[in-house]
Amino acid sequence: MIDTILMLLRDLTVIFFTGAVFWLWEIRSPLHQIKYKNKFFKELGWVGISFIFRIIYPYVSVVIIKLSTSLFIGEAVTFAGVMYVPLWLRIITAYILQDFTDYLLHRAMHINKFFWLTHKWHHSTKQSWWLSGNKDSFMGGLLYTITYFWFPLLNIPSEVMSVVAVHQIIHNNWIHLNVKRNSWLGILEWIYVTPCFHTLHHLDKEGRNLSGMFTFIDRLFGTYVSPENFDLEKHKNRLDDESVMVKTIVGI
Repeated sequence: MIDTILMLLRDLTVIFFTGAVFWLWEIRSPLHQIKYKNKFFKELGWVGISFIFRIIYPYVSVVIIKLSTSLFIGEAVTFAGVMYVPLWLRIITAYILQDFTDYLLHRAMHINKFFWLTHKWHHSTKQSWWLSGNKDSFMGGLLYTITYFWFPLLNIPSEVMSVVAVHQIIHNNWIHLNVKRNSWLGILEWIYVTPCFHTLHHLDKEGRNLSGMFTFIDRLFGTYVSPENFDLEKHKNRLDDESVMVKTIVGI
């Protein structure tokens, strides 16, 4: 329990430290005008609830990881001689497999009515900004833990996983930033998910730009839409936040 609490404190520190830096960027170059005074404390409360859920997730993850590694998957990985593969290549592979699994789950959440209930709370805030992406329903967050199993399956050391965890938090703040698109973001977008790429996802109800980290996955599966070709003016009527109920937070 103490280790879990320390991990959550680390995550909160990273969220708000990087958020403060990102917030300066949002103020300097906002995509939408956001009334932070009206939204901050509400989103802060949502983050608090999400972090209570995160106390439970590690225990569930440990059980599932032990089960999966004890089955043929773990044996197959060992048989394949994964330890002979350089660590840097295993890390890159784990990231790609994690994002591909994330893409499939995310796509299911936008296609299937049951899975959508687990994801609805995350989309209740229409104007994305650095703090707004840090909430997932209990069921949604539980499902997303599955996507990280590639790291232990590929024998990524725990000290590396600490760095991965910090990167994932910063990245989550990053993709939800409320900033205008510029030339260097457009270049980065050929490979890596940018704030404008993900903002489009929150405005578009058809389930496009679903990748969490690598845009080439959307390109491969036909769900990519360039922010350059997306008419923001036509979607302004979708910027009002949706009401949230207890079942929305639970994800049922």
